[in-house]
Amino acid sequence: MRLPGYISEEEKKYLMHNACAFVYPSNYEGVGIPVVEAMSCGGIVIIADNSSLKEVGGKAAFYIQKTDEVSQLADRMVQCFNLSDADKKKLTVDGENWAAQFSWEKCAHETQTVLEQY
Repeated sequence: MRLPGYISEEEKKYLMHNACAFVYPSNYEGVGIPVVEAMSCGGIVIIADNSSLKEVGGKAAFYIQKTDEVSQLADRMVQCFNLSDADKKKLTVDGENWAAQFSWEKCAHETQTVLEQY
């Protein structure tokens, strides 16, 4: 295992884009920002099918049902590793398009709209 310490934004984007997969088997996630970030960098993601992650990942992610079942996670990782170049490209584009619907500006606007109702 390598622990590189601090990495720049450019390095993070490179790593997320070029990794076989961004694996995020969270037991509970309130927002899922790392998933959106990985997708926006062109990364293929493997996430848990729980909390907000299903909504955040949409149809552009691979899912695991139980985060404590190592074999299920390993199967998804092998599946990502064995994707054809065409399938990788499709997932990358789908993920980037999906992630594009999330933004801080949109979040702020929708929050303001809700707050103005009260």
